[in-house]
Amino acid sequence: MNMYQKLRLRCFPLMLLSLFTINLSAQSDEISIIRDILKEKIKHGSVLDNPQETNTVSDRNDFEIKLTDNENGDEAEPYIVVNPADSTHLLISYIDLAGGSINFPIYISNDAGESWTKADFDPQEVYLNEPFTNFNIAGGGDPVFAFDNEGKIYFSWIFLGVNFSTFETRFVSFWAVSEDGGITWNVSDGNKKYIEIGSIDLRAQLPGDFGTGVFDRPWFDIDRSGGPFNGTLYTSGFFSPSPTTVNDTTIQQVAGMIIKRKLPGVDSFELNRSQVSQGGLAQFGNVKVSNNGTVHVTFGNLITSEVKHSFSTDGGVTFSTPTTIGTYALGQQGQVVVNDRENPAISFAVDYSNNNLYAVWNSIDAELNGYFTYSHDEGSTWASQQSIAELAGVPDHQVFMPNIASNDKNEVSISWYDLDAEDVGNYMVMHSSDGGLTWDKPMPLSNSTTDFKNYVSANPQIPAPLFGDYYTSVKVGCKTFSVWSDGREMNGPKIYVSSTDFCNVSTSVTEITPITDKIQIKSLYPNPTKDKFFLEIDLKSSTGVAVEIFDIEGKLIKTFPTQELQIGKSNVSYNISDLASANYLVVVNSPLGNITRKLVKE
Repeated sequence: MNMYQKLRLRCFPLMLLSLFTINLSAQSDEISIIRDILKEKIKHGSVLDNPQETNTVSDRNDFEIKLTDNENGDEAEPYIVVNPADSTHLLISYIDLAGGSINFPIYISNDAGESWTKADFDPQEVYLNEPFTNFNIAGGGDPVFAFDNEGKIYFSWIFLGVNFSTFETRFVSFWAVSEDGGITWNVSDGNKKYIEIGSIDLRAQLPGDFGTGVFDRPWFDIDRSGGPFNGTLYTSGFFSPSPTTVNDTTIQQVAGMIIKRKLPGVDSFELNRSQVSQGGLAQFGNVKVSNNGTVHVTFGNLITSEVKHSFSTDGGVTFSTPTTIGTYALGQQGQVVVNDRENPAISFAVDYSNNNLYAVWNSIDAELNGYFTYSHDEGSTWASQQSIAELAGVPDHQVFMPNIASNDKNEVSISWYDLDAEDVGNYMVMHSSDGGLTWDKPMPLSNSTTDFKNYVSANPQIPAPLFGDYYTSVKVGCKTFSVWSDGREMNGPKIYVSSTDFCNVSTSVTEITPITDKIQIKSLYPNPTKDKFFLEIDLKSSTGVAVEIFDIEGKLIKTFPTQELQIGKSNVSYNISDLASANYLVVVNSPLGNITRKLVKE
């Protein structure tokens, strides 16, 4: 991207504002949602003024890890997924705005987060290789994954292209598949690589004539039931048809929540779309497939402000009449409580062992509220929505961007930003071992707070930074892996990841591994120990390594001097005979990365 293109992209949001003003008197519900999509997808801000591209970890703050050492480009919409057949196999992707452009890096772990590898895959090249002449990438987002039973991984993302001479656009949702654990990715030929391809008429703020329509916020899941639809890949999302599609009487497609399918053994998504929402526009959808092959979809009705649930028992061809499982508020038009990306942010999880269903979401009133509900009968009935702040024991706090994850042991975790009355707070997690009936005391995942108040009142970005509604987490046995956008340094959101062990809640701690192979802890032993322990450290280059011991409350207990270690494996001993019997955190610090491990002193 040359300097002239950067300047045009920087001015592009202001140009859009002038176009939006033209249509205020004729605003409709569909125009409103298309406008929100544009505001979300156009990426700009400090990255355009201070481009810096990085791919490895160099900074960590105690009990969580920052994925990159990017200090200027925003990072948002993190998504994490785990292989259902191999609980040690994890992938993470997110929006990376370092270097003055947008892309979606993919990181893979095959040892439950002990080490990470960056995939050699460039989604931006997929767009640039298409015949979109003169359509510069102006934004995009929505990176999501799904695993099938054979270990294949599916990945989806969106690019928004703009011709700055004509202000025509291209709105393209791509997909790719990996058969080697995420290291390499295959993209189908021609139009088969698209889930949908369309455009937005910037002046009308409606789908343009190009393509089939606008498909936004896709979500993935795969049927792994072994039943008649086993292996089918489903994607949910908001779809607004182009004028050409609307006029096709054989389709009868209306704007709202839809499902598209990719059948097993086929290298493209079906052209057909199944309508899920019935009456009123719908957005913020999620799709999950239970162990009996039932396809569940949750979404928000933007007209009635209701959280809806619908299901399909025929492989996603037809869906039940949506039922209301909760309600939310969207605040006053133009209102910003703590962030410009405020919406219901609905998150949905299924316990694959018993098909219990769980959902959380935001509600924007004078403050931000978060709510939780569950169904223990596969969606036939739902519990009354409950305040997450009250469940956490802090009823006077705000809940921002909650997400939910479940394992196959009737256990659930909710992660969220917990904000005080001044809009300042930490990212938190809390755990339930009985299907959401009772909850343990929440734990902080971040050791430094984010002051959202300053982003709204003092940060000159237009609009406020994109923190995103894609915060995600996964539960694997005892562990919950969480990813989120953290804004503690007031230089835009950056992605952090943590791993928390809930096998013993009273002594639960968060272990952290950087997304790099430059430093790895091959072993910490003996554990438990009575007097000393050993660290087997593997380095890609010589560096100084310092070790600190913290208690589980985060208090620094003991510091060991920095040791210069050489390339390769080193075995270093540390004496803790002077420490009381308890659970501790061993924090390994180095310029190559920082790692946290749990240690038991007998």
